Amino acid sequence: FFQAEDGIRDYKVTGVQTCALPIFDLLNFILFDTYSTSNSIPKCKMHKLMLPIIVIFLSSCSMPDFMVQGQLDDFEKAIESGDVDWIVEQHTDDIVRKMPEGAPGGVTVVGKDQFRDYWEDFFQSVNNIDVETIDFVTSGFPPDKLALHWRFKGTIVAPSKYFKWNNESTIGSTIEFEGMDFNHGSGFKTAKNIAFWNSIEILNQTGYKVVR
Repeated sequence: FFQAEDGIRDYKVTGVQTCALPIFDLLNFILFDTYSTSNSIPKCKMHKLMLPIIVIFLSSCSMPDFMVQGQLDDFEKAIESGDVDWIVEQHTDDIVRKMPEGAPGGVTVVGKDQFRDYWEDFFQSVNNIDVETIDFVTSGFPPDKLALHWRFKGTIVAPSKYFKWNNESTIGSTIEFEGMDFNHGSGFKTAKNIAFWNSIEILNQTGYKVVR
């Protein structure tokens, strides 16, 4: 069952709000125009006009946490291994990523070409990468919004044109910080990403003395 903030109640779980339509029975209905459940629930026939209602119903549900966690685990592995191709493929052609680095107002990369350049620069400038998901929340199925709290650790090995470690004096520094990503999806791909982290914390870890 898909967990949802608003839905019909599962007749077996008192007080728990769920989208109580088994996914395999839903597919059976879409493909064969029939819907049946276990022996405890009567079989019934549905008309194809119900399909739009089913679609609207599912769109109000959230993607199950275990599915989202599986995608986040894959993303962590891709970052830790430097798999640029896989990361870029998870985003739309017109991807927009906004970050709090660089000039006042931050840095924005637009489109897959800039997005790829950003990740290539990142992996060339940092190694020994360790990424951890702390918490997340999503909405929609497929998810159209994701808020992600994460922790990052790595060692600077070269200057970066996108990040605060932009000169030779930062090489060898170990950085560790937390951040938040807010993603807007298009289908199962990310179309817009807004990232936040504490740049002053990074500067202090790379040898600069910065106060608030």
